[in-house]
Amino acid sequence: MEVAASGGGGVPQFDPRTVEAVFRDFKGRRAGMIKALTSDVDEFYQQCDPG
Repeated sequence: MEVAASGGGGVPQFDPRTVEAVFRDFKGRRAGMIKALTSDVDEFYQQCDPG
């Protein structure tokens, strides 16, 4: 997320996207989380709690 350089005070700049782009992004993130929580659970756990 980008911040407007013109004194926005840390307010994120609005990034208009199409419904299709938002859905594609959501679909990819969802698929990644499902994979991490099912088939890659050991690797995912190590990244979250390496100690």
